Amino acid sequence: MKIYNPHKYKGTINIDAKVSIIGDVTHELDFTGFSAIFLAKYWHIKWQKVTEIKLNINIDYALYEDNITNIAIGQFMQNPRIQQNYPNAPGTGHYKFSTSWLVHYGDDGLSFDPQGTVDLGSNGGSSGVAVAVELTQNQNSHEADAAFVSLLIKMKAGDSSDGLSFGLYGVGVSGLGASKSSYSLDVPLKIFLYAVNRPSKEKPVTIPEDLLSFSVRFVENERVISDAHLSRLDDWISRLKRDSPSLTGAIKGGKVPISLSGYASTTGSTKVNDKISLDRVTSLEIEIRRKFESRAIRFVRQAKGNREAEQKGAVPAERRVDIKLDRAEAIKAVQSGP
Repeated sequence: MKIYNPHKYKGTINIDAKVSIIGDVTHELDFTGFSAIFLAKYWHIKWQKVTEIKLNINIDYALYEDNITNIAIGQFMQNPRIQQNYPNAPGTGHYKFSTSWLVHYGDDGLSFDPQGTVDLGSNGGSSGVAVAVELTQNQNSHEADAAFVSLLIKMKAGDSSDGLSFGLYGVGVSGLGASKSSYSLDVPLKIFLYAVNRPSKEKPVTIPEDLLSFSVRFVENERVISDAHLSRLDDWISRLKRDSPSLTGAIKGGKVPISLSGYASTTGSTKVNDKISLDRVTSLEIEIRRKFESRAIRFVRQAKGNREAEQKGAVPAERRVDIKLDRAEAIKAVQSGP
């Protein structure tokens, strides 16, 4: 894109811009524009297939003031004696640089890490009309499927005698603010980038607490579960099968062991109560295998008798078997699948 005779100057500023989409395959796209405006570029990024976005920029300028329009610019540049008569000499310069972003793939889409600017061989005169360039990178602040990167090229043209000098300034290093200029121009370059084939975001595995534990009570001195309490066990297993079939499958396959802790009230001796609590655990184990229809289920058995009883006497809460599933093991099994 060429800019002719900007402001009070004669001559041209020529800007060539190209974006490289670098990854498994590298694609190069030329920016096109008119009237100092580049059209935005659009690209679809296949997931995990692109690693870097790079802009390559070339800027050439040859500018002089109206007070030498009667002299051919070529003769002026080649004849020092003519130049001495015109303090506002023409200026030429060439900028060549690249700026880039690394591509990151997150749970919610694309994000970009700016890598700054690399000067690839810029050079310009020390007298006459000068053009200074300042660059600002930008990108979407959050992960997104519809994302962008952009570069703002801020140019100032002025006379060297007024303090403006040739120079390329990157992000956060400004050389343009204090210098006088007769002409300024902002040239934005923008690339819209769209994520393609992003994997669905995995939802965190949640297992309700009431599916991980259940207590089965027993009649005083009974070692086999009663029909009434068996019905409550049926309800718990039915909810487990309905609400978490994957966890049910993991239990049936022996991936998640069932912990059974048996207890007894304080009405008998410690030895008798230990035997009662063990028999209750065995009774419940048989029923669980039958209802899950699996002999592969693993159990962790504990017969605790009355040693942890909090109340004395024939207290219903003390004659029970606690069923527990380890939360971490359950979540791991559900995440890993069948």
